Amino acid sequence: MAMSLLFITYCRWIGLCNFRYVPELGRLQRDNGPMLIYWVSLHSIYVLLTPCIIFVMVRSFFHCQQLDMLAMAYTVVSLAKSCLILMLLSRLWLQRRRWQRLGNGFLAFQQLYRRDLMQFGFDYWLRSLWKTVLSLSGFLLLINLLYGPGSLLMCGNIHDEVTEMSTLYISLSLVILCMETIIITANNWLYSLMSLGNWVLDCLSQEAQDLRQDLHWLPQRRGCHRVVYQEQLLAGWQQLWRRCMKLDRLILELLHICQWQILLNVLTNYVTDIAIIFDLVVYSNGPYDMWRLLLFLTLCVLFHWDIMAFFSIFGAHHVQWMHLRQQLQRLWITLSSMDIDWLEDTHCNAFYRQLEFAIIFLNRKLQRRPDRIRGLHIAGLFDISRSSGFGLSTSIALSVVVLWQIAYKNYY
Repeated sequence: MAMSLLFITYCRWIGLCNFRYVPELGRLQRDNGPMLIYWVSLHSIYVLLTPCIIFVMVRSFFHCQQLDMLAMAYTVVSLAKSCLILMLLSRLWLQRRRWQRLGNGFLAFQQLYRRDLMQFGFDYWLRSLWKTVLSLSGFLLLINLLYGPGSLLMCGNIHDEVTEMSTLYISLSLVILCMETIIITANNWLYSLMSLGNWVLDCLSQEAQDLRQDLHWLPQRRGCHRVVYQEQLLAGWQQLWRRCMKLDRLILELLHICQWQILLNVLTNYVTDIAIIFDLVVYSNGPYDMWRLLLFLTLCVLFHWDIMAFFSIFGAHHVQWMHLRQQLQRLWITLSSMDIDWLEDTHCNAFYRQLEFAIIFLNRKLQRRPDRIRGLHIAGLFDISRSSGFGLSTSIALSVVVLWQIAYKNYY
């Protein structure tokens, strides 16, 4: 819980959210005090400087003729990055209530399973820490693109004097780094919420398994003890299913709000990843410094893992739903094999019918074509899954091979 509050405070200071945690209510509320003035001022600076950043980048690009492919790729994705930050800021203002409802929903699950998360949620914290380390690769890559030897600032010559245009370039590039920090934090926040959702699904599967074990303690003799125990079983099942439906609604709303952010993020990372691998292939086939090559190779691998982390976490989310369905199927088999009078044991009958509906719902949810059931596709283009991530990696490899064949005569 302390890590979540620290992360919320960090998001407040960089301008990503305007929420504060109220311990008495255990919820997030909008801060309409002095923090709102700071938030408005910071966003106004970002919005006003974005057109200037685009103009300076494009002007510097056309005035410099000695850029490597990585710097050229950055100028291509700079417009998408600018659209991403503007879209993110506008959504923070226009959908503040939805963001607040979404944050409170996941925060309630975190408080509900706080003890289990602290004791057995090592994988959750490890994934969040690993995603943060991977995000640093994108930040280091951006610094290299802005200030490295092949950047627009150096223009292929490290010994150039700093001119007035270069001073303006350096000033605006610092703003770009701040904006990139917001984008990286938003991506990490999305990843953390999905990872928390996977952990909640694992806890729900464990509750379904415990409920199946409780069925064996159902009294065999008819009477009030059997009726009371059936009522408790039915109440436990209904609570479990309400939590499943609440989590499903939260995930759907999260995807609906962030689908364009995910799309632009995948697009920009796709183009940048192609440029990184292509530069690495070209650099390794000429005179090179071994340490610089290893550093560049490590940066390339970390950046590609950062892209695949999104596909991996959504794939793990699908696997967790399948595991929950398997536990419910075992629960249904156990219940159907018991000695139950379907006329007198009304609570077990209701339990059995509701469990059938839940299994049918999950079978429909987890079928091979989820686009026929609900909008899982990102902006109607593709589905975030491990198979999509494998297809993206294959497309990146093929693009690098094609570019290397086209540029073969220029480099050899």
